[in-house]
Order: sequence, then structure tokens, then C-alpha cells
Amino acid sequence: MISVLMCTYQSASTLERACRSILDGSYKDLELIVVDDGSTDFTPAVLEQLAFDPRLRAVRLEQNMGLTHGLNLALAQAKGAYIARMDADDVSHPDRLSKELTYLEAHPELGYVSCAVNLVEDGTIWGERHFPDRPTVDDLMHGNPYVHPGMLFRKEALDKVNGYRDIPQTVRCEDYDLVLRLKAEGIDGGNLPEVLLDYTERRDSSARHTRTSRLNECWVRRQAAKYLHWGPKGKLLAYKPLLLGMLPKSLYNRLHRGKWAK
Repeated sequence: MISVLMCTYQSASTLERACRSILDGSYKDLELIVVDDGSTDFTPAVLEQLAFDPRLRAVRLEQNMGLTHGLNLALAQAKGAYIARMDADDVSHPDRLSKELTYLEAHPELGYVSCAVNLVEDGTIWGERHFPDRPTVDDLMHGNPYVHPGMLFRKEALDKVNGYRDIPQTVRCEDYDLVLRLKAEGIDGGNLPEVLLDYTERRDSSARHTRTSRLNECWVRRQAAKYLHWGPKGKLLAYKPLLLGMLPKSLYNRLHRGKWAK
């Protein structure tokens, strides 16, 4: 079984489509655990409408606790031997889970896999992003070479690192922190070259980041440089988010669009 983890907040307008893309996919032996992180819009009503499918399990939090809290809560309830991620504003392609599971079964040396994605804003596909088939240490130093909501993990891999690290320093970069800690345990991942997810990302990529999120990524990188023994290069690249934040918006967007782009 695959347990699909989703944490949603104020996503009523996109939630049904996201959930249906999982439930209506070709892989059927799954459970979809949706944590409503204190939404005040129509999110609870959408989840109630989807309750006809017994594979969907909704967990309601009365106050907003944050993504990592919600994901760890869902992970603790997961029954599957595999754990997939999904976001409430993305669309999973019909064969995504089947193809990712087939890949992991064919590569027992890997602990997780992600995929290439369409980049979507306001319902319009404006680009694609592809990633290295087998990300290297150098790839990890430069950034996270995996799209989080496209990932499928072996549950035993997540259990080995106790899931997500729910601390203020990992907010907005909990996925990067996770793959770095997995690497520290000798657990590697891969990427499928096929586009299997419509991933919501604005053309103005600089809008995704705040001063706090950049400082958090620096912290995650500095920690990794120590426990992964990255040396001078890794220590220098730890400050890359702050340097990127100093660039003019137009230049930053051009660089970001070119990163792992196609």
C-alpha cells in the first residue's frame, strides 16, 4: 500500500482536483491522508464531499500548526510501506504513483524517487523542470534536486530519520532538510525523467522567498556542511540563498528558470 500525505491550508479552490488526481489514478491500493491545518475557508466542506471514497482520511486541526507538523501527524497514521507526497494545489498525473513504485521496486538501493514536472501558474503550463537521474553530492550542495510533492519514499527510510524536522529553522525548506538528513544515513534517491506532476510555481520565483526562508535555508545548508563533511565548498555554498536574495528580481528569475529547466 502507498500512503499519500497531504497538508492543506485555505486551499478549497484547488483541493478537490488535487485529491481526485490521486484517487482516480491508475494505482488503487492507497490511502490519502489529508490534514486540514486549521483552514477557515470551505476546505472542510470539500473534504466532506470527498468522503464517499473510503481511501480518503481527513484530519482536522483547530489551529494552524504548519506543514511539518501536519506531515508528521499524517506520517504517524500511515499504514503503507511506501509514503507519497502531494500538495493541495498540484495535479498528479494518472500513472505517477504506479511508475514511481515500479522504479523503487527495480532499484532496492534507493530510498525514494521524484519526477520531472510541469510548471503551472493560474492553470497555465509555462515550463518544465527536469532533474538529475541520480543526484550527486555536488547537486545537493547547490540545492534540492527533488520536487517535494512528487516524491515517493520507502517508509523505512523516513522512519530512520524520524520523519520531518519540525523546528522553526526548517520552515519552507523542510524537504531540503529531509533529503540531506537521508543522505547522512546513506539513503539516496533518484528522479524519473518523465513529467508526472503539474507543479504550481509562479513565474516570479523570487516571490516564493522571504528573508526568513532564506535564513532558514542557510541554516539547513550550514548544518549539512558539518554532518556531511562538505568542506570549504559546502560551507561557502551555505550562504548561496542570501547572495541570491541580493540579485535584481529579473536576474534571479532568469537564473531560477534556467536551473534544471527544459
